[in-house]
Formats: sequence, C-alpha cells, structure tokens
Amino acid sequence: MAMCLVSIIDKIGQCLALNTATAAIFVDFKTAFNQLWYKGLWLKLYKLDCPAYLLAWLRNYLVGRSAYIELKETKSTAFTLYKGVPEGSRIGPAIFIVYHYDLLNCMSLLHWKHIFADDLSIVISPSATWSTKELIPNLVKQLKDVISSLISYATMWKQPINFQKTNWTLFHRQVSPAIAPVICKGYTIPHETKVKYLETILDSKLSFSSHIDYIESKI
Repeated sequence: MAMCLVSIIDKIGQCLALNTATAAIFVDFKTAFNQLWYKGLWLKLYKLDCPAYLLAWLRNYLVGRSAYIELKETKSTAFTLYKGVPEGSRIGPAIFIVYHYDLLNCMSLLHWKHIFADDLSIVISPSATWSTKELIPNLVKQLKDVISSLISYATMWKQPINFQKTNWTLFHRQVSPAIAPVICKGYTIPHETKVKYLETILDSKLSFSSHIDYIESKI
C-alpha cells in the first residue's frame, strides 16, 4: 500500500513540475468482492493458462456457497450464491486482482494507473504541447475517455462502478481555475478539492495540509 501511495504522489508531483495542473480519478466499485462473476473468472483464468488443479480447487471453493439473512432473532431461508468471494477471506482480494488483471489495459498507456485491492486510481498525463488555455479542457476530455473505457469494461465483466463514491480531483497551482463538470454516458463524476486515498488525504495543491490537520485531530 505504501509503495502505491508513494507512486501516485510522485506521479502527480512530476506532472505538476512540468505543467500547472493534472487530474486524477479515484474509482469505487459497487460491493466489489460481492459482484465477482464466476463465469468471467473461469474465462480469464483459462486465458492465463491457470493449472487445471488450481481451477478445480477454486471452483470447489467458490461454487455452491449459500447464505442467509439474519435480522434480530429472525433468519431467512438459505439461498445459493452465484457470484462473489467470501467476505473477510485472505484469498478474496487476490482472486479479485487476478480477475481484473486486464483492467488497466483497457485504458491509454499514456496514463498512470494502479489498482490496490478494489481501489483503482488513474492519473491523467497532460501533454507538454497543451497551452495553458487548453490544459483543463483537455484533462477533462481525457477523463471522459478513461471513464468511457471503464464503463465498457465494467459492463462486459459485470463489475458495476459506484458513481456516488467515484470522484476526481484537479491538482493544480493556479488561482481558482474554472473547472468544467465531467459527464460521461449520463453519469456525473463529482469533482473534489481533496480526496482520501489509501488512508491519506490528498488536497488539490498536494500540500498535505489537510492530512496533517486530520492527523493532529486524532492526537
């Protein structure tokens, strides 16, 4: 986790050193581990040349599980689960990452992207040829392209995106820049001036002042 955090901070810092602004999107998947699609998992493991004995073990581990709902002293009848990995299991996050091994490939190679468990982040790499006037509009356009690719991927592999918790941040050194709304395929991606990522608050100036205030409030 620490390496991922250092990497994204370094990437944002590099972009700010070369340009006046860059953007990052932080994606949240809706009940991520509970949505994992078994047929999609078998297909991807087959493409990865997964050994037959391991595939058989995973099938035995995942398929045929049941659950029930308990409310106070009342229990529902048991029902069969057709997707998802056992919550709280050690292997669950590993299966999730393997299932999404090709997720990062659905986006442009120009952008920095990383997935840690079910936390996905993408930093948009601005072009040195963009003028100051073009910078933010072009960043927004690139964001829309990334989101469009993610929506297509999420639809194909039955891994819905939680758009209420997915947001983006403009990291900049400008004074009150005009920020256009990001709307893609009918979904609005809210802009936040600071975001908590991997337990660290990143503000739009990358000053860490908000994170320091947060830590001090806990002391």
